[in-house]
Amino acid sequence: MRSQVQSLKVASRRIAWREFRRWTLDVGPLTKNLCLPYRRTPLVFFVLAFLSTSFAEKDIGTLPPAKLQTIFSEANRAYDENRFQGAIEGYTSLLSKGLYSKELLFNLANTYFKNGQLGHAILHYRRAWYLSPRDPEIIANLRFALEQSRGLAPPQNTFSALIFKGNRSEWGIIAILCYWFSSLCIAGCLLFRNQRPVIIRILAGCIGVLILSLVARGYWSSYYKHSEVVMLKTSQQALYAPIKNSTIHFEIPEGSILRLEDRSESWIKLKTGKKVGWVPRSSCEMVYPW
Repeated sequence: MRSQVQSLKVASRRIAWREFRRWTLDVGPLTKNLCLPYRRTPLVFFVLAFLSTSFAEKDIGTLPPAKLQTIFSEANRAYDENRFQGAIEGYTSLLSKGLYSKELLFNLANTYFKNGQLGHAILHYRRAWYLSPRDPEIIANLRFALEQSRGLAPPQNTFSALIFKGNRSEWGIIAILCYWFSSLCIAGCLLFRNQRPVIIRILAGCIGVLILSLVARGYWSSYYKHSEVVMLKTSQQALYAPIKNSTIHFEIPEGSILRLEDRSESWIKLKTGKKVGWVPRSSCEMVYPW
C-alpha cells in the first residue's frame, strides 16, 4: 500500500508545475502526505462553454464567463480553507448549468474525497476519466479511492486498455481524419500511377486505423448507452430478484463500479464480472448521463 501511495505522489509532482496546486491530505497513517491537487480552469473554458451551442439546452441564464470563473475560484478557495461543503456547492452549481470539464469534475471528486464521501468521489473521478482516460492524476486518484473504499473495480483486458488510450471524441476525430486521408490516397492512386505501390501501402494503413477508430468509438458508445454505475451506499446487498425480501446474492462495497444491465421504476440490475444482482435505484448513481 505504501508503494502505491508513493507512486501517486510521484505522478502528482510530474505534472503539478503545469496545471495543479498540491494539497496535503491527512486521513490516516497510510495516506499521510498524499497529494490531491486541484486544477485551475482557465477563463477561456468558461468563454467557450458560454458560447458553445452544446450548452444552449442547459440553463446557463445570463451569467457571463467572468462570473462563472469567479464561482470556480471561490469554490477553490473554499477547498483551500477546508470548507468542503461550500466547495462542493460551488462546483456542483457549475455542473448544474451544464458546464463540464475534466478539471471541474476532478476538483469535485477531490473535495468529496476530503469530505469522506468516497462513493461520490469515485463517481466524479470516473466521470473525469470518461473525458480524459489518459490523465495520470485522474487514474491515480481513482485507483487510490477504490483501494480506500475496497470497491469493485471494472475488469480490463488488453483490448480495452488500447481503446482507453483515447476518449470517444478523440477516436471520432481520428476516424474522420483517416477517412479523408484515405480519400486522398485513392485520388493519388488515380493521378500518380507510378507511385501507386507506395500510396496503396499508405492507404492500407489508413484503412486499418480507420477500422480501429470506428471500433473504439463504438466501444466507448456502449459505455454511454449502457452506463456504468457507482455504488454510493456504505454497503449494499445485491439481490437475486427486484423484490425487497429476495435472497441476497453478493455484497457491494461503497464506490464499486459496475455495469448497468437493466432497470425498473425502483430497482436497477447490475453486473460485475459474472455476478448479476438487483439493488434499489436510490443506492447508486449512473456515471453517464451526468
